[in-house]
Amino acid sequence: MWLLFLEVAVYFALMLVIGRVTGKWVTSSDDYWTSGREVHWLPMGFGIAAIMFSGATLPTISGFAITHGLWIGSLYMWGWALGIVLFTLLVAPAIRRAGIVTLPEWIEVRYSSKTRTVAAIATATAAFGALFAQVVGLGNNLVTITGLPYWATTLAVVILCTLYLYSGGFWALTVSDMCHMTIVAIAFLVVLAFMFAKVGGPFQVAANSPGAAERVFTFFGKSPAGFTYKLNYPSFPSLLIGWFFCQLGCQYYWARAVSARTEKEVKKGYYLSAVMTIVFGSTLLALFGTYALQIFGEGNVTSANAFGKLVVDFLPVPFDGLLTVALVAGCMSTFSTAVVGVSAPITRDIYLRIFRPKANAKEMEKASRIVTVCVAIVAYLFALFWKSGSGHALAMMWAFSAPTGALVLLGLFWKRATPKASFIAELIGLIVTFLWYVISAATPLKLVNYVHPMWVGFLLTFCLMVILSLATTPKYYGKEGYKAPQASKAAGLAQSASAHVKAYQEEQYKLAMQNSMRPVFGTRKWKEALERRHNSTTTTVADFFYPEITGRQFNSRVKAEEN
Repeated sequence: MWLLFLEVAVYFALMLVIGRVTGKWVTSSDDYWTSGREVHWLPMGFGIAAIMFSGATLPTISGFAITHGLWIGSLYMWGWALGIVLFTLLVAPAIRRAGIVTLPEWIEVRYSSKTRTVAAIATATAAFGALFAQVVGLGNNLVTITGLPYWATTLAVVILCTLYLYSGGFWALTVSDMCHMTIVAIAFLVVLAFMFAKVGGPFQVAANSPGAAERVFTFFGKSPAGFTYKLNYPSFPSLLIGWFFCQLGCQYYWARAVSARTEKEVKKGYYLSAVMTIVFGSTLLALFGTYALQIFGEGNVTSANAFGKLVVDFLPVPFDGLLTVALVAGCMSTFSTAVVGVSAPITRDIYLRIFRPKANAKEMEKASRIVTVCVAIVAYLFALFWKSGSGHALAMMWAFSAPTGALVLLGLFWKRATPKASFIAELIGLIVTFLWYVISAATPLKLVNYVHPMWVGFLLTFCLMVILSLATTPKYYGKEGYKAPQASKAAGLAQSASAHVKAYQEEQYKLAMQNSMRPVFGTRKWKEALERRHNSTTTTVADFFYPEITGRQFNSRVKAEEN
């Protein structure tokens, strides 16, 4: 047992070092929340993938392999990867190009400040669901593995994550995620190789495991009646599409795109995360449940304890220590990202905007750190008094992301969507989502057993947006027949003069950024190569979404001129 604790202690020490080092890179609120928009696609891909290898996900997928079957266990990650691909194709590059920091900020630019406030509450609530789920999931698993009390295991992880986030913000998260995902990948491969050698190859075990005819050789396996068409959770449609709704309306998926160096880096990073998730987190992870059935037998293992039972009762100490570190690493990655997902909207979209609109850079940075600590404390308290709420919290994340996701889709692809419609539709969508949970919990009418609230919130908000937008006045660029006015020659001369000033300012800004954000690790040639890839393009959200208004067209000719 001492070796297990030693491995975990070494890992914790590494995280503290990362927080200490990256803390020196944070000089502003933007550094704290976006890593100065300097994240390379490789750590970005690792970081996004690490979100899914968490204290709640690992036991869930191996458990699905037992209750539903191997392929439905795999579907959990397939749906997430599909959502990431759709998110990348439709949204992610636009986020980086827009120059915003939080999702509610984009909501204000596209719609109104009132809608921004509602969206900030929604996305913070959604991210809190993921945050709370990680603490509960990891705490319950560490109790099984180590025998330590629940309050101690959860408190240790919360304190550690808060310390390195408080110091380094998104920079600490970016660097630590590389470590998290590397450890997870190594641990999975080593442990699976050991089980292959000890128990048998995956094809042999899958074919001979209890209930293989249902669990392995049919896609829907032992799934309950109606799994293929119902809209509750879990069901086939929900597992396939739910993650996309969540990614559209949850801040911490947006935060990754905001932190990238360029639009191209965003695409490469997000696609890499989808590939890594499929390779390491779908069928390979579901196999843990299949192997647990083969090793312990039907009736001796459940979906709730399969993962922990493998670690405690089957794996030798060096391997169970490695898998425990992987479990802690995955949880810390998702926990830290979720803390950012909750803290950023509360800080930027509620506190600073409403209560301290004239705060300077130092005050903004201080507020960011204080809110981070407060959010972590609240998450720990919730986890302490609601130990069985992990699955419900993840479902809540999906539900409260969906109404905002509807606003994002319509805002991107339908200029006729109006500010008044967005506020009413988002507010009603959130209220109905909340009431759906209240009615299900407080009355015999268990609505969540029939339809998951994410479907209700998304479809209701989407339909209300369309109907109300057709009945209200859009912004001027959404009116029928609108054309941007042509600039006069005099205006063109003035723009030309201001362009020279702007170019000089951008050059000075670029120089300042290069001096303050120099790479810390690597050889001199490597550091120079990183600096050369610095993104100096400065655009606004209006330039991207409404180029006919601003006069800046994002076509290949202009891109070539800019390059």
